[in-house]
Amino acid sequence: MEEVLGHYFKDVDDPRSLRNQRHSLMALIGTTLLAVLSGIDSFSGMQDFVEMHFDELSKYFNLTSGVPSHDTYRRLWDSLSPTQFQASFQEFVKTLQTVSSDVISLDGKALHVVSAWCRANQLVLDVD
Repeated sequence: MEEVLGHYFKDVDDPRSLRNQRHSLMALIGTTLLAVLSGIDSFSGMQDFVEMHFDELSKYFNLTSGVPSHDTYRRLWDSLSPTQFQASFQEFVKTLQTVSSDVISLDGKALHVVSAWCRANQLVLDVD
């Protein structure tokens, strides 16, 4: 997974000093994206998300140094170049749009909950 993300986010400079790189940049970006897609909106929430899903996330990301702390996430996102990240993220999203443009079915469970199913990607997005 880190190699795939590295393809899209290769132009994002790692702002951390070499001594502060216990976790790979792609592992931090990837776990952040997954946490945010899951509704997490805080750095401590990102840490909690990785702790709760550590075994599964470890299959896709190098987490040999353990769970990144909320301070690690905060420092990274405070110092990352917004323009570099935005450009890379836009390319990443364009690819997702291309891959998922086949069929997306919407299912409203209630007035405030909507599920979107993308058959091609076997992906469900819930919005509430």
